[in-house]
Amino acid sequence: KEGDRYGMIDSSGKAVIPFTYTFLSLFYEDRAIFKEGNNYGFIDRSGRVVIPAQYEYVSRFSEGLCLVRNNSGVGFIDMTGTVVIPIKNYNKLSMNEIFKAPSSESSVIISDFSNGFSSVKKNYYSGKQMIQSDLLFYMDRTGREYHE
Repeated sequence: KEGDRYGMIDSSGKAVIPFTYTFLSLFYEDRAIFKEGNNYGFIDRSGRVVIPAQYEYVSRFSEGLCLVRNNSGVGFIDMTGTVVIPIKNYNKLSMNEIFKAPSSESSVIISDFSNGFSSVKKNYYSGKQMIQSDLLFYMDRTGREYHE
């Protein structure tokens, strides 16, 4: 961190990614999340923008896919930024990690991919305390839903 900006240095201390970002994650599957304005995108290890900052939220890449959210809903993109599971509105969505207390009494949680599947759950809350979690379905890498 340099001032209020983030970048990356190599083991010798030389800046390899300029300190221009208001947020910069670690690399997962050769992609790091950066923030530009109010949106998120991805850079590669050379610092080249590979997916422009166009999403309200992104998760890290897992098994070559990344959960993204825009004003239309959520979906999954591949390493090039191509939407592979169409963006749709499931209900006020959170990611598999809850970063803020939910503003409603329930929220849909979509996990990162693991072993070819993502789980979609609905969590119920009393205040900030989760009181129940129901599995809605599993989703494969094509977006096909598997209901129990």
